[in-house]
Amino acid sequence: MHLAVVALTKSGAAVAAQIAEKMTADCYTRWGGRGANSTGRPVSGKFSTLVGGLFEKYEGIIFIMACGIVVRSIAPFLKNKKTDPAILVIDEKGKHVISLLAGHYGGANQLARQIAPLIGGEAVITTATDLNQVIAFDLFAKENECVVENERELKTISAALVNGETVALYTSYRMRGELPRQIRQGGIPGHPAELAVVLDNDLENKPTTARQILFIRPRNLILGFGCKKGAAKTAIEAAVTDFLQKNKRSFLSLKKVVSIDLKANEAGIVAYCRERGLVFQTLSVAELSTIESQLPSSAFVKQTVGVGNVAEACALLGGNRTRLICGKTVYPGITLALAEEDREFQF
Repeated sequence: MHLAVVALTKSGAAVAAQIAEKMTADCYTRWGGRGANSTGRPVSGKFSTLVGGLFEKYEGIIFIMACGIVVRSIAPFLKNKKTDPAILVIDEKGKHVISLLAGHYGGANQLARQIAPLIGGEAVITTATDLNQVIAFDLFAKENECVVENERELKTISAALVNGETVALYTSYRMRGELPRQIRQGGIPGHPAELAVVLDNDLENKPTTARQILFIRPRNLILGFGCKKGAAKTAIEAAVTDFLQKNKRSFLSLKKVVSIDLKANEAGIVAYCRERGLVFQTLSVAELSTIESQLPSSAFVKQTVGVGNVAEACALLGGNRTRLICGKTVYPGITLALAEEDREFQF
């Protein structure tokens, strides 16, 4: 995590120097001394201007000062909990290491627990799931490379767990570790669930009895892609959307798009992946040929690009422990296939 530590007083600068040295953080302070001014980043000018710049640059910001100063300073720059940096506040004696913002998504809680023993302080954590020792599904999603689909239900499920209610987990994936407290396996006959969490890329996995459902989408789908030269981004977007909808798979579960290296600079797919925040990977003919004998082969495609199957081979080779779940599907000028990585999730 790229960290900044900021101090305004002499005592605070001493604490900042300890953290900067032990955590390899950039130190911003009005006070010099060994370590405290080693990065050459003095605090000067308008403090809010400094804070705004830190928000753009760092994943975590540690303030050695009063909470009130920090709250007023960061307020104009807050966007959402998925993108805001982790914010810690530490008193100038280093006694209390407070996780102020982005405790789960940003990792502030973990950072507070990491820093506190380094300076002889105590981590101060206020998130209810941590205090009540129940699972925080936003943190679970982050640690397991998943995406929370419906943030509103995340609050509902978390509140239910904090208040002692039981939640059913519906998933077809292997889970490592014991079921957390107040979590039970879903889908057991005779035990309908009112509160549920669904961990799946399958849009049809919806418990019918639940009144509140939190959907967590694992990023484990690999989209194999082939196209004619010059395929438009709009056509690609329409094809992918239709393909996923017809196969009942969540777009949020797409991990990457994979094609043959001849398409590395194909403008339409490059633009689509960039706008959608998807990894675009290409494979060579030699790589695709390793499983060519296992897949249907087109003589025309082989003559054109050097291998008889592009979309399915790309989908299978683009991930780890993959299986083909949606075979080659042809749209005008575009060919798609979908593979799923065999994933295991950790509580």
